[in-house]
Amino acid sequence: MNKEQREKEFKELKSRAEHCLSHPEEMEPKETIQEMRAVYRLWHYPSFGDHKSWLLFLPARDTENKDVTIAREVTWKRSIDTKRFSNPTIGLKLGFHVSPSLEVVDAVINLKDLNKQLEKLENVDISLSTISRIIGLDGEMYGFQDLNPYQEFCLEWWSNGPREWFELISWAAEMREFLESYFRKPEYIDA
Repeated sequence: MNKEQREKEFKELKSRAEHCLSHPEEMEPKETIQEMRAVYRLWHYPSFGDHKSWLLFLPARDTENKDVTIAREVTWKRSIDTKRFSNPTIGLKLGFHVSPSLEVVDAVINLKDLNKQLEKLENVDISLSTISRIIGLDGEMYGFQDLNPYQEFCLEWWSNGPREWFELISWAAEMREFLESYFRKPEYIDA
């Protein structure tokens, strides 16, 4: 496969990975989230590292167990895919296919603990019009999406983000750390 073809295929792979990161609810396993509704999505996409997206679910209103809920973490192993397409030896070994290297993990989250985190969001005020001017080349993209069908919105920022969004950015960092603490528990770490 020539370089131009690899670039075209990597572009297709990237598009597929971005779709999966944006729509974790469409990925398997679906049975763990059957009686759940997606409410919030957060993400972190470093320039040179693996990309992660977290989707928070809340129990459906008629669900029996309302003490716990599910969070889904989707990781695009971008570093693996980049090596496959940039190093012919690795590409031959692992294949030049356009299926992204993804990892999907669901974690059970204590609903009381989650609600404490979400209550902090209620006190966040932001201006949608920002004055900050950001210039940069490489960095990290972050984002937060509210999936409420009556007030859905999506905000994305680069690096430290605009200073006017400091409260939201701090809350999102705290929420990502809260979620990561569940995914670092021994029962969720691959042996």
